[in-house]
Amino acid sequence: MKRLSFLAAVILLSLLTSPAFSNDKLRVGVVEFVEKNNIGLENSGKIIPEILVTHLKNIGVYSLSERILLKKALQEQEFQMTGIVSGETAVKLGKIYGLKAIITGTAVKIGNKTTISGRIINAENADIISSGTVTFNNIEDLESNLEQLAFLLSGYSKDAYNKVQFEKKLIRSRYGVRLGLGYGFSHTDDKDSSSAKEYMLGLYFHSRYFDGEVLASPPPADISGVTGYVSVNPFVHFGFAVGLSYFSDSINKNNNAGSSPDDFSIQADTVSLLYGITYRATSKIRASILLGYVLSGTYECYKDGHNYNYEAKKEFKFPGSSYLISLEYFFNESFSVMFTILGGGATGEPDAQTSTYTQEDFYIESQVFYLSCSYGFSL
Repeated sequence: MKRLSFLAAVILLSLLTSPAFSNDKLRVGVVEFVEKNNIGLENSGKIIPEILVTHLKNIGVYSLSERILLKKALQEQEFQMTGIVSGETAVKLGKIYGLKAIITGTAVKIGNKTTISGRIINAENADIISSGTVTFNNIEDLESNLEQLAFLLSGYSKDAYNKVQFEKKLIRSRYGVRLGLGYGFSHTDDKDSSSAKEYMLGLYFHSRYFDGEVLASPPPADISGVTGYVSVNPFVHFGFAVGLSYFSDSINKNNNAGSSPDDFSIQADTVSLLYGITYRATSKIRASILLGYVLSGTYECYKDGHNYNYEAKKEFKFPGSSYLISLEYFFNESFSVMFTILGGGATGEPDAQTSTYTQEDFYIESQVFYLSCSYGFSL
């Protein structure tokens, strides 16, 4: 029994002292950065470390000594204050103030580009633990670039930092409206065709796990309809989408339907189920591809001096059935531009009760190419 109690105590002690249960973090201090020339920010050597410390604390990899206290310590020991801390100085500071590492860096402006470099020096052996450099053109971008520098000094690669930033942006829900213009084409299996200028209105919702989109081209558009889908995004970049599409299209040859055997007109209405994938390449680029399965539809056709009624076949056909292909680029948090291709159509079977003139199938397909601008806001 005593042996079991002793063994349990050993196991518990080993677990509590393992890295998984340890809260020990590398204790580091931050000194003022060296401003090698004027970068357009007064007291940048003091301001840069202050902002950097805030981001380092948010990341949480290091245990940070207060920068002001470390500055006071440097003054008391008469260490170098206006130059980069050397390895020898870092070792001395580590021994005196119980620090494991020192963070130091420089800021310089060459032409229109400002470069800020930082490094973490091991206070025990003067080795460089990590380093990073950021470059930017506008001083207003200082905050975001120092956040990136903090991640680099914390051991993240640039790709890992970009992934973190991408996921942070996805967390914020975004709502928006769209307005676009386009050009549409319609044709039948008999090569009868028409084309017209179109317009589009839209609404969208983006979040980390769910996206939604509704695109509408209401009458008097020649190719009118509504397409909407919802996307579930279990992965950072990929999502699975499902939706519905309603297309209403008409072809009218000679604009004199029904007055002579040479005239031709058709009115087609179809409803399709959409399913596909969405792809979020970056926080600025999104794409989606959805294909359709025809659920129902009716055609009313006047041709060769006769009226025909058709029922749409329930089928998948690409191209032919409804589909949606889109590519969107965000200039910033508010404005984006999207290129969209919407398609609709189906094969019609003659209605035996109302169309006795022919038993041949009839096919119609419509395509609309849109370019839309969007305005959105985040919550």
